[in-house]
Amino acid sequence: MPTSAVSSATSCGCPLTLLEAFASSAAALRQFGIPRVRVVGLSEGCTQQDYERQRARPDGKDLETLLQESSLRGPHGRLGTASRRTQNEQSSLHEATAYQNVPVVTEQEFMSKFVFHSRPCVILDALEAWPALRKWRDDCYVFDLDHTVMRPKNVTVALTPNGRADSVTRVTYATAAVPAEEAARVYAGDEACKQAVLLSPLTHAADTDGGGAIRQEKIFMYAAELRVTLPQLYGLLLRSPMRSPPHPIDIDMRTYADKQRTPAIAYAQLQNNCLNTEYTHLRVDLLPNVERFGCRVFSKEAVEAANVWIGIPASVSSMHQDWVENLYSVVRGVKEFVLIPPWEGPFVPKPEIPAAAFAIDEAASLIDPEDDRAESWSLQFKQYPVKDGTVVPWMDFDLAGADAEVDAEGAARAELEGRLLEKLRVSTSPSPSLLSSAEAKRASNDEDAAAAREEAGRKPLHPLVVYVHPGETLYLPAMWLHRVAQHPDSTDLHARQRHSGSANAAASASPPPLPLTAAVNYWYDMSFSNPSVVLLREFGLLL
Repeated sequence: MPTSAVSSATSCGCPLTLLEAFASSAAALRQFGIPRVRVVGLSEGCTQQDYERQRARPDGKDLETLLQESSLRGPHGRLGTASRRTQNEQSSLHEATAYQNVPVVTEQEFMSKFVFHSRPCVILDALEAWPALRKWRDDCYVFDLDHTVMRPKNVTVALTPNGRADSVTRVTYATAAVPAEEAARVYAGDEACKQAVLLSPLTHAADTDGGGAIRQEKIFMYAAELRVTLPQLYGLLLRSPMRSPPHPIDIDMRTYADKQRTPAIAYAQLQNNCLNTEYTHLRVDLLPNVERFGCRVFSKEAVEAANVWIGIPASVSSMHQDWVENLYSVVRGVKEFVLIPPWEGPFVPKPEIPAAAFAIDEAASLIDPEDDRAESWSLQFKQYPVKDGTVVPWMDFDLAGADAEVDAEGAARAELEGRLLEKLRVSTSPSPSLLSSAEAKRASNDEDAAAAREEAGRKPLHPLVVYVHPGETLYLPAMWLHRVAQHPDSTDLHARQRHSGSANAAASASPPPLPLTAAVNYWYDMSFSNPSVVLLREFGLLL
């Protein structure tokens, strides 16, 4: 429905239909972005009196106007610039607690304005009383470096060479590296050939590398996983590179023979209710207010899962969607979300591709369980993707927050065009070629490029970017597509700068704090009677 039609319906005082309300919410998101709000009874110090004062504002602004002005992309949203990623958290807290232009909503309004409309928002001040905001600043405490946890605590860590677990990846490898027994099972035969999404190799497929053909495929890559103690997790994070490789979704596994060129990037991202299974010692630092709030507004008796996320900037979660309502609370660091609404989800390519895992080559690695902080560990990845014979439907779309900040629609269109062009060239050429940027420019006028451009133009995407800082909680509605990156916050950055600038930094017995991002999120089953879900289902947009 055109925005003008929605506006006229609103101005005449007529009640909005479900479709009109949904279109109005979508239009507001495109124009203004993600609003930031305080919720009566959830945000620290936010009372019914604050809500009543807002309703009696002398300027007469209604709630929707305040929501627009508080949006992270809004013209009046002072936090809505790219600098929000690295702003000083103390000044942010001071500004956030000024309250004048931060909308106050009741739980009922939160349900009607956000849950029923499938509209994301950032909730301020809900974590102010959490001990974790203070205690999780201490690496020694989080990772039990002084061994105060009553018994050895083992957790699951994901390890990748590129910082991308559970991601569509363009993989180059030599077939000679694949053991014969595995090659016969999942790399050869009619079924494997049918499933393979072949791309052109870095050299021609007929060329050889050490006596074996070189193969390049598009593969859904899982992380390698290890069970480690908390101090060992700290050691692995400490040794991980702070930035992912320049082209993390294009990897050449032949280089993994050189350990120095292939460091392991660690990320604690197990999910599966890991707060209550692997990080029980940290639960005491979390108050139940956010979890209970979710149960009320989503009409659930209990949370489906509570997860802990601990990582560094090199790790990124690829674009995906979850069929759960999500309250994502950041305790330390900054989480960067690139969001695409579910009604635009069908425009994002979602091919079915072979699944494989990065795997640690145990014969070539040194893993000493007795090494308290994994200081002597030497990890080497296998030089081929370890397939399991399955295929996975996954979104083949990668858009960074920095690109979306500059021109969200333009960056999304360029990424979509690139994926469509790749698909066209693979499907129409007997020796498909994955174009480099220079080749893409030379081919901009050919038939495939024109077709990809035309198709991308028919599939408009409107990504939103939101940075969630310590003490903030993102409400991420079910089915919203999201890519999640992470950055150190100003507190850790300043501490690291002070450490490196001190005269005795080199001789210091204690390292600087990790550039850590730590968060807790709560999942709730989505309701198929939710108006937004009903509308998406009626239009055939449930993916």
